Amino acid sequence: MDQIPDQSKARRKHYPPDVYARLTIELTNLLDETPHLFVDRDNWDIEGEWNDAGTIHFIDASYMDRFAQYVPFDCRTIKLINYGEPAVRITFYQKHRYWLVKDADIPIEEKKLHLTDYINSLIVKTEMLNDKARLSQGEKRSNLLSVIALMHEQINTWKPVLENIDMYEVALSNYGRMHFYTQINYKYWVSHEDATLANRQEHLLNPQRDRNGNINEMRHNVVFIDSVDIQRQHAYQNKEIDKYLARFDMITDHGRSQIFARIRPGEYVPAPHSL
Repeated sequence: MDQIPDQSKARRKHYPPDVYARLTIELTNLLDETPHLFVDRDNWDIEGEWNDAGTIHFIDASYMDRFAQYVPFDCRTIKLINYGEPAVRITFYQKHRYWLVKDADIPIEEKKLHLTDYINSLIVKTEMLNDKARLSQGEKRSNLLSVIALMHEQINTWKPVLENIDMYEVALSNYGRMHFYTQINYKYWVSHEDATLANRQEHLLNPQRDRNGNINEMRHNVVFIDSVDIQRQHAYQNKEIDKYLARFDMITDHGRSQIFARIRPGEYVPAPHSL
């Protein structure tokens, strides 16, 4: 098997088509062959909804090592969400993801490029719609001519901006497109010995949709589960305390509290003297 390039520093990695296809098929087959867990909302410490995200595969941490060789693989359709950090608590939530580039951060040539591309795209679309309108009749023709008129209005609005770019403040953003993504927040054990938990957030892969919103490619998210500590046996805020106190083998009641003790690892304690 070819060595899979490390993706720790690269945002996106490009592979030869045959290598990418082979690795994707191998990972897909492994995912299909691995037993999955069924979500138990009554007993798992899990909140939120994930219906808008791609398919989520909940897999017991005991199978996690099977996926080790694919951790560096930058697959576009399958994401290993929390390899090495099996979840003991999960929350799903929606996040509005957007970007914004302000005027001072856009070189003038880039401003011109964006505006030129936009205007040219409108010109091409109007020519295509004009061809359709000439072959259409009645209501369909009227609707096409209305769209063409709106496009001409946009061209006439943005051409002066392009021609007098120094007079305008320009910004670029996808904020108004309302791109919402399902995020996962999960807790995992950093150290059982010290009863230390940590939080991490990751975005989930969304299915790919066409212009009409129909799914044309499903994406897959793999979430590894600590199937023991995910059980909601106690209130969430007590889990760390429960784990910490469970390390002590000497316990006594003292008034309204308890005293806990254990021998420090590696320490020798002499036997107690008789009274």
